[in-house]
Amino acid sequence: MAAKKTKKKATKKATKASSRKKATKKPAKKASRKKPPVALGSDERRKLLKPRESFDELIEQVVRVWGEQRGFRVPGLTMAQMGSLLRKADRAAAREQALRVKFEQRIRPLSDARLIAEDAAWRAVLDVHAAAKLYGRSRPEIAEAFGFVADALSGRATAPAPSPTPATDE
Repeated sequence: MAAKKTKKKATKKATKASSRKKATKKPAKKASRKKPPVALGSDERRKLLKPRESFDELIEQVVRVWGEQRGFRVPGLTMAQMGSLLRKADRAAAREQALRVKFEQRIRPLSDARLIAEDAAWRAVLDVHAAAKLYGRSRPEIAEAFGFVADALSGRATAPAPSPTPATDE
């Protein structure tokens, strides 16, 4: 009976050792086939076709009708390729949307800081305008010097003031 126990123990030890060896072997990683994102120039971007709103529904309908029509062929394109192109566009749109959400979350504090700074600067301009109007009643040169602010606030188009040139006698 003692011989049977030792034999069982020996086989257990052997199976543990072989399972450890199997666990330590790791499969080699395959090279990623993902292409890096493409960055288009402004000219290239302008040349791309802009699909209509809800184009994915239109493509799905095209594939469905194409499947119903026997003998209909498009050179260089299959229904499967069309479906694949739609799925690829959907995945790209989902990735873009996810990144937009992250971007908006990261940029919101910076945007808010800019808005606060612009608010303070604009309030300062309005304070200067109010003071220029007040002083302009007694000192017309101040009203004339800050006249461009009143024009900008009223929405009137202003041309840059001509620089004073010395008069020459000929």
